[in-house]
Amino acid sequence: MDSPGRVPAEQAYIAHLWAYGKVVGRGSVRGGLPGARFLLALPAEGGEGAFLPLPAKHRGLALRGFLGRPVHAHFWPRTDGEGLLREAALAHIFPWEDPSPGLPRPTFLVRGRLLGVEREGSRMAVEVRPNPGGRLKGAFTLTLWAPLGLLEGLPPPGAGVELRGEYAPSSRKLLVREAQAVRLWDEG
Repeated sequence: MDSPGRVPAEQAYIAHLWAYGKVVGRGSVRGGLPGARFLLALPAEGGEGAFLPLPAKHRGLALRGFLGRPVHAHFWPRTDGEGLLREAALAHIFPWEDPSPGLPRPTFLVRGRLLGVEREGSRMAVEVRPNPGGRLKGAFTLTLWAPLGLLEGLPPPGAGVELRGEYAPSSRKLLVREAQAVRLWDEG
């Protein structure tokens, strides 16, 4: 049963990015990243290392204890108007205990309102709005990349969509691999 003031999970607006990697100190990365004391080193893509910045503390927990360890991190992503990841706020971080070699690629799930499609640029804009009882204070727009065939199969602008895909660290793009129409809590 849903909590009072909450919406059913399958009708909620969502923007999540999950990444697996190893926590490293900023000084251990050539060039580092501005403003980050710790970084999440993502699996190499074509021999190139990629990183997501991590705060020094998360919910009072010092991330120093995760240094050198593989982790599973959950972020709230934001893109710029070109569709490049500009910010990923850390929501949760957990030790990654999977014994298999290698780490999975970063993945995402976005559920929101389709604002528009740019077929020539292979992009779409999706609005994510606050949910009743949620922590998000204001709506924001994500620009996502997708193949033309997927873009042509989308519902019309204004419809609710659920999009799943991968984050490509080398290009900083969120690449949609699956899309479906969904009903959102605020539809009439």
